[in-house]
Amino acid sequence: MDETTPRRLGRWVGIALYLAIGFFYLASGLVVPVFPWLIILNVLWVTGLIVAWRASTEHWWIALVSGPIAWIFWLLYVSAGERLLGWSA
Repeated sequence: MDETTPRRLGRWVGIALYLAIGFFYLASGLVVPVFPWLIILNVLWVTGLIVAWRASTEHWWIALVSGPIAWIFWLLYVSAGERLLGWSA
């Protein structure tokens, strides 16, 4: 096992975790109004995926932290919408 194998594994695990978090972003349509809030949320998720993928080519740990950051952002986004804008399921 060479030195790059753990880095490559960390990158792929991080990207897989980020994609799994995407389920919450896609299911947010049950709570978040489609226009413009859901569109903004999903555009941010796709942008985060692109940034995580590109940045993780040199710094593999960025992919690992991108999933939890995306989940925390989603939680704060939906919670703020519920409290400030009255979103409800």
